[in-house]
Amino acid sequence: MAYGPYSTQTDLENLISAQQLAQLTSDNPRQIAFTVSGVVTAPAAGDTYSNNAQTVTIVSCALVNGNGTIVGSSTGAILAAGLLTKVTGNGDAAISYSAETASDTNVVAALISRADRLIDSKAGQVYTVPFDPTPVTGNCTAIPSLVSQISVTYACYFAMLRRFGVSGISKDWQALKADADQQLDDLSNELVALDGDPTVASPESNMVTPTTDSMTDFYDPNNPLNGFVDDTIGNI
Repeated sequence: MAYGPYSTQTDLENLISAQQLAQLTSDNPRQIAFTVSGVVTAPAAGDTYSNNAQTVTIVSCALVNGNGTIVGSSTGAILAAGLLTKVTGNGDAAISYSAETASDTNVVAALISRADRLIDSKAGQVYTVPFDPTPVTGNCTAIPSLVSQISVTYACYFAMLRRFGVSGISKDWQALKADADQQLDDLSNELVALDGDPTVASPESNMVTPTTDSMTDFYDPNNPLNGFVDDTIGNI
């Protein structure tokens, strides 16, 4: 059974900012979002442009009336703002832009998937996983908000881990990760209630702590089990 993700790239960007997520996930060739305006003929995926003596390969365009964003990839340093000059393709010969490095969507998806698998490994001790709100066939009415929150925290933490290593992660983020770990432990032990009406697959047993009144006294002469006690052994 496959479902997911429990969080989205937008969720991660809302926590640590789009720029920081881009810096953590963009590798070579890195993706770059070019903010453009006045484009007459949009370039197609695979077309190439140049800037600062570097080649930019077009990945996608999201334009309305010639304004919007063009995403390209490059292994070199692209100017913060400037001109894309066509090398191949049928788009405009030159496109003015301002640029901001974009997150690698494949890396972001992998980070979220890693986070969600970790959640399922523990939540699955109690709940049917993956959490799936698909009507009729699903196992919950919505992804529990706590599950989404933990997914976002884990995914952002893993993004920092891949860039900086454990020693480079701030104490604040180490604390946030520890909080998420505790929340997941509480979830798997049914110490917190989840919204979204998830299906309970294996509820934890509610162990009753024995009290003096409920304990059996095998040395009670009125207890029929008293006859099985070996008095020579003594009370252990």
